[in-house]
Amino acid sequence: MWPTTSYDAGAIIGVVDSGIWLESESFNDDALYKALHGEFSSIVDIFATIDAVIADGVDILLMSVGLVRHQPVDYFNDLIAIGSLKAIEKGIFVVAAAGNNDLLTSPFNRAQNVAPWITTVEAATIDRIFETVLKLKNGNTVKEISYFPLSIFISNTSLYFGRSSEAESI
Repeated sequence: MWPTTSYDAGAIIGVVDSGIWLESESFNDDALYKALHGEFSSIVDIFATIDAVIADGVDILLMSVGLVRHQPVDYFNDLIAIGSLKAIEKGIFVVAAAGNNDLLTSPFNRAQNVAPWITTVEAATIDRIFETVLKLKNGNTVKEISYFPLSIFISNTSLYFGRSSEAESI
């Protein structure tokens, strides 16, 4: 997208980290949004902020928000997922933080903002590997490295090979 905007004109960037020339025309629009306003903020505040971003016509939506959830939430009940889908439908590229909750302390502390239409980013390092065995339905096994330290059994799930996707790449 950056080359199509002549490297500075025509793109409004909501939030960007370092590495881009700050004198660029793209930074003339102050598109920084505050979604949470103290301890009484809620998911509705985040949803309203996403609506404001869409109305302003930004090109990129970067969300560094997540909620502590006491139970899993389906996409059709998750206001961040719904708001992000609305943004995608308007041609806005959506990037979100995955969150930094520890999976081992609670079964519900999982990566957040993982709807398929959101580019989810996690900033982390790990100094160990977890060797795992993937046992296929036909009896074959594949030894691999996993970043999931617990044992889990998943059945009735097909494997998906990304290269077979007909979707356009970004």
